[in-house]
Amino acid sequence: MKSYVLLDILRIIKYSDVIGNKNASFRYAKPIEDADENSVICIEPGNKLRDELIRSSLASIIITDDILSLDNLNLNSKCVILTENPRNEFLRVISALLLERPKKGVHESAVIHKKASIQIEVSIGPNSYIGKCSIGKGSIIQGNCYIHDNTIIGEDVKIQAGVVIGSEGFCNIRNYEGELESRPFIGGVIIEDNVDIGANTCIDRGTIGNTIIGQGAKIDKFVQIGYNAVIGKHSEIKASVKINNSVVIEDYAVVSASK
Repeated sequence: MKSYVLLDILRIIKYSDVIGNKNASFRYAKPIEDADENSVICIEPGNKLRDELIRSSLASIIITDDILSLDNLNLNSKCVILTENPRNEFLRVISALLLERPKKGVHESAVIHKKASIQIEVSIGPNSYIGKCSIGKGSIIQGNCYIHDNTIIGEDVKIQAGVVIGSEGFCNIRNYEGELESRPFIGGVIIEDNVDIGANTCIDRGTIGNTIIGQGAKIDKFVQIGYNAVIGKHSEIKASVKINNSVVIEDYAVVSASK
């Protein structure tokens, strides 16, 4: 496991001060109770045991809030980073330094249409199918996904396992004899940059136009998004939500299935 130094953290986060051992290093991020001398931990604001935890923790680097008074604290070999939002900065450290990235490239079991356009640094997992669509730089498509034709996927999009994008919507029309006829779907799906899509989510393609997932939107697992829907930028769609066809979700909205 690679070792990281204080400077690696300071390049990533916003902080107000650094106190203690400037030569501290770490290999892991751990819960407070499991921390050892190779760990970085986070102590959030409002923790009544904050001072005692700083004294007693074995962690080499501690991220906590910038209103902490460090008077009479014996840091020994520890380093304490003071920041306005320790939880957010701690998660940024994990994401930037400790999160294992999937290998770039196409798994040998994936099937890619010859007219698909795939940019550099894309990862496509096992047993996934990619139709006549485009996938932007740095995007990740995990295993067992099915991406239909006429889908545009932007840069740095993450699609978890089992996702279906661009399938036909459910819309039937009764003819003069009262029989049901399936409505044709010739539109597509546009997924803008930095979107996350959770496992087993399904996004229908548009009827004539497109279903659109806006930049930075985060979609949880088991979500159904109907045809012609528009999901606003940086919105959050939580697990098990069903977005009906042609519904427009505004930018920065939060939609939940729970009460």
